[in-house]
Amino acid sequence: MEHPATETVTIIYPGASTEDAYGQLTPGVATETPVVCLVAPGDSEELLARQSSVTADFTVYAPVGTVVTSAAQVRVRGDVYAVDGKPAEWLTAGVVIRVTRSAQGA
Repeated sequence: MEHPATETVTIIYPGASTEDAYGQLTPGVATETPVVCLVAPGDSEELLARQSSVTADFTVYAPVGTVVTSAAQVRVRGDVYAVDGKPAEWLTAGVVIRVTRSAQGA
């Protein structure tokens, strides 16, 4: 049973691209891994420059040993976020992952 302060997020790891017979890259199949984490909402900001867009972010605190790179994405509360920078790994406390998302016309 999860602790009341935790929730399950999904880390989406990109698949390796392959080259077809015509030299075109085909994206590989992504792998999705659910992980029980602490999730702290961050700021959101509305940017108005001829069109509306909103950026939002979270800080995800994953367990020790969670492998995540800046190429991964993280699904938090149903929305997919990009990993912002290199996750910080604490040797005994876990992995800190900042994620951000931009939405046009929001």
